[in-house]
Amino acid sequence: MAGTIVPREANEGLPVAPLRRRKPTINDVASAAGVSFGTVSRVLNDAPDVSAATRERVLQVIKDIGYRRNRAATALVTSRSTSIGILSDGSPRFGPVGTLMALENVARKKGYATTVISVEKPYEASVQDALDTLDDTGVGGIIVIAR
Repeated sequence: MAGTIVPREANEGLPVAPLRRRKPTINDVASAAGVSFGTVSRVLNDAPDVSAATRERVLQVIKDIGYRRNRAATALVTSRSTSIGILSDGSPRFGPVGTLMALENVARKKGYATTVISVEKPYEASVQDALDTLDDTGVGGIIVIAR
């Protein structure tokens, strides 16, 4: 049946998967708001040189079309990572888990993503493997939670 075109009538009653729409881009925001790419960037970075009316219009378009920043694209343009690595000893105790949750929450509110890696004994090998993995993912910094 591969490569065969099935008439629409033959599909009646079968579930149809919804088509996936592409994610809105910063260019889509600029076009819909009637401003430049640079103006949208300044709004996203909370730069002071954007009028209140323009800022409000851009933010409304962002909300309306569901635009979300692409962290990978931002990192490429700025040569700065928006990701933080968290290295943990994997302790299930409340203190370290509470610290991990608080770190992730603050990082997310500040616009950073987090990657958490737990290490295990023997630490000599697992710590280096974890650090190498975090380095490979391009994190901008590493926080260590250990007892």
